[in-house]
Amino acid sequence: MLDKDNILQHVEELQDLVKNADSHVAMVKALLPVATMVIDKYKPLAVQVIKVLFRKLIDVREEMEPESAKLSVMRAECAYRNFSSYHKSGFTRKEAFALVLASIKPSDLSGTFFDAARNSFSSSRK
Repeated sequence: MLDKDNILQHVEELQDLVKNADSHVAMVKALLPVATMVIDKYKPLAVQVIKVLFRKLIDVREEMEPESAKLSVMRAECAYRNFSSYHKSGFTRKEAFALVLASIKPSDLSGTFFDAARNSFSSSRK
């Protein structure tokens, strides 16, 4: 059971971790070539381990499907409410849609046609 002292200790540990994040990143960068060498040497075993992890990830994803679907519906309803609010406030449908799109974080758009548009735009500006 977590009491106030335990929670404070965990908070302090997390604060130390954040303060020392650069050293952790440096350590991971230093270990990356070693990890690559080990995985290359034991590739068949690494493939077996990764397959097990992927199967478990797929199992979890399948179990989470109802919640994921519900979350998607909730996000869509929220986006529609925002769109409707903008439109009722006097923006045209096109402007309201542009405002909804502008509120989406770039990470939400990765892997979509927006990547191609962003890459096309940035390459045309060079």
